[in-house]
Amino acid sequence: MSNHPLVVVEAPDDRGLRAVRVRGEAVGQAWSPRGLRRLVRRAGLPDIDLDDPGRVHW
Repeated sequence: MSNHPLVVVEAPDDRGLRAVRVRGEAVGQAWSPRGLRRLVRRAGLPDIDLDDPGRVHW
């Protein structure tokens, strides 16, 4: 088992967008938790807890 989180959410850019990676692969950018959930759902993680530090790194 890896110690790396499944989802990495980068710091916001100058427009407020956050780059998102799932399992090390860039999947898009999100402005909101709703947008983030949409990205991770499309990447195959439908029910991830965004507050779980073991799975999501902010």
